[in-house]
Amino acid sequence: MIRAQDRIDLELVATASRSSGSVSIIADRLGVFGLRPVDQAIRGPADVAAGQINIQSAFGSVGTFDRPIIVDSAAAPQILNLKPFINGLGSTPTSQVTGGVLGSSALDVASSSGLSSAVQTLIDTLDEIDPGVFKNDELVEREESSIALPETQRKR
Repeated sequence: MIRAQDRIDLELVATASRSSGSVSIIADRLGVFGLRPVDQAIRGPADVAAGQINIQSAFGSVGTFDRPIIVDSAAAPQILNLKPFINGLGSTPTSQVTGGVLGSSALDVASSSGLSSAVQTLIDTLDEIDPGVFKNDELVEREESSIALPETQRKR
């Protein structure tokens, strides 16, 4: 397992083969990015090659439009990110993407945690939700409105 609080830059992460072993990459804030030029990752070994691949960055990025993360796996990679940029080599199955926090969509989390009004309110991005509402920690203060209001309705 590779874990970082901020950013993970991948050059090459691999197990013995694309059909064995497991790789988990978790970046809590900024995300997971590829270091090598994309053509090298496509022609040569992929950025991540393993039997099972799990990449998580709920509040950061997974790859970029210009430099997606290239994966090579016999099983469908598991991705936790709102809008990941992932490409599979060869016969890699389509990635299973969860676009939200802790394995659920933003609306699932909002409705199941008592924020049913969030389901009825348009949420443009996950950034509009206060991450504190997802913690089971009484030290985190919860405001009356955990969802950011439109700019025209915010108190100045």
